[in-house]
Amino acid sequence: MDEIAEEFVRLRRDLFTAGIVCKEYVDLVRCGGATNEWRAFYLGGDLLNVCRNLNQPASVAKPPEELVLACSDLGSPYYTVDFAERADGVWIVVETGDGQVSGLAAAQDPVIYYQVLADVLERRD
Repeated sequence: MDEIAEEFVRLRRDLFTAGIVCKEYVDLVRCGGATNEWRAFYLGGDLLNVCRNLNQPASVAKPPEELVLACSDLGSPYYTVDFAERADGVWIVVETGDGQVSGLAAAQDPVIYYQVLADVLERRD
């Protein structure tokens, strides 16, 4: 593992900022060539939206509302949570990210997203 980490750092050079994350492989539901993953954006504890994240068909299952709402206060002001459906049908969180650098989900309409974000911010003023 040390050799792999050293090679990674060498290849990344100046792009390497800090730390390496190793993730466990999880068998996920596949739909039309993509896994069934969804991205949710949260602002100050408010869920902004949840959208399909990998161009999977519109007919795929959505993450359970209870799981999405359970992630609404992770202590960060603006963040994303990516949910995925395991092959056994159980939903999991596969990643969280800073909302400032996380890209919009593949199925997300940017105009609608930024309007929702503006509406939430306006209500807070």
